[in-house]
Amino acid sequence: KQVSVPRKIEDPVLGHRPNPDFLEHDAKGFRNAGVPEPGQVDLVALGDSQTYGANVHRTEAWPQQLEGLTGLRVYNLSFGGYSPAHYLFLIDEALAFKPKKVITAVYFGNDILESFLFASREQHRKRFSPKDPQRFEQAIRMEKETPITRKVNLTSRNPESFLAYENTSLQQRLARNLKTVQYAMELRKWFTGRSTSPCGDEANNMPSHAAPSVLTPQYRLLTLDQRDIRVQEGLRITQEALATLDETLNQSGVDHLVMLIPTKERVYEELVLKASPTEAFLNLMENEKWAHDALIDFMRGKNIAHLSLLPALKKSLWVGKTPYQNSNDGHPSREGQRAIAECIADYFAKG
Repeated sequence: KQVSVPRKIEDPVLGHRPNPDFLEHDAKGFRNAGVPEPGQVDLVALGDSQTYGANVHRTEAWPQQLEGLTGLRVYNLSFGGYSPAHYLFLIDEALAFKPKKVITAVYFGNDILESFLFASREQHRKRFSPKDPQRFEQAIRMEKETPITRKVNLTSRNPESFLAYENTSLQQRLARNLKTVQYAMELRKWFTGRSTSPCGDEANNMPSHAAPSVLTPQYRLLTLDQRDIRVQEGLRITQEALATLDETLNQSGVDHLVMLIPTKERVYEELVLKASPTEAFLNLMENEKWAHDALIDFMRGKNIAHLSLLPALKKSLWVGKTPYQNSNDGHPSREGQRAIAECIADYFAKG
C-alpha cells in the first residue's frame, strides 16, 4: 500500500512548515536541491506559494530561474500560507545562511489577510497588538464570531479540487466551510463568459489573442475588501512586519528588497475591461489598487526598496506568452515565473 507523504507538518510557532520528507524538499523542508553551508548563499527568498512555485517544477520557480540568469546562489525559504507576519519568525533562519541579499515577496492575493489571521492567534497577539489595541481586538472578535471563510458562497467547488490548486492555510480554512458537492462543471465551460465560476461569479472570457484563463475576482475580493476591519488590520500588520524586517536586515548589513506580486486578475485587467467586467472584478481592482498604493506609500516613507512585478507580468501576457495556466489557478506558470526572475535580474543589473 502506497503511503502519501504530506506536503507540510505542524509547527508550534508558524502553524505549519514544509515537510522535509516531501518530494523536492531539502533537509530543512524547503524547496531547494539541498541545504547550503553559511556563506554559500547570496540571496534568500522569503515568500508564500507564489515563490515556492506551486504547480511548477522546483527548477521553474523564480528563485531557481533567477539563479540561472544571474549566477547568484539563491535559497528558497518560502511556503504556501506564509505572509510577512510569518517572515518575522523566519528571518533568523534566513540570516543563518549569511546572505548578501534578502527578497521579501508580498502577494496581494491573500498575504494581507494571512498576516492578520497569523497575528490573531493567541500566542502572537501581544507581539502584533498596537498601543491602542481596540481595533485589533475588534477584528479578532469579528473573526471569531463570523469567520471570513463564511463570507462567500463557494458551494460549487469540491474541497479536494479547491486544495489542489493553492496550498495555503486561508484556502484550507475556506475549504473546511464548503459543502461537499459533486464537482460537475467542465473546465471548458468556464470560458463561455456566461457560465458560473467555481467562486460564484462569472468567468471572464479572455480575447482569443491572449492566453485564456479563468479569473475568480469574487474570491480574491474576500481577502482584500478594505471595508473589512480584518483586512485593515492585516495591512497594518503587513506594513509593520516589513518595516521590522527591513530594519533587522539593514542592521545585519544585508540588502533588502520587497517584491510586490499582483493577483492574476490585476494582470488581466486591461483585457477584462475591454470585454464585460463583472461588478466583483471592478471592486477587486479598486481594492487591490488601494492595498498596493498604501504599501508603496508606506515603503517610500520608510525608504524600503521595493519592486512591483505587475508591469513584467502584464508584458508577458501582451507579447503572447502564458504567465498563468489555462485554469482557475492563481499561481504563475513556468513562463510567469520566468518573467518574475527576469524582472528581478534586470533590477539588480541596473544597480
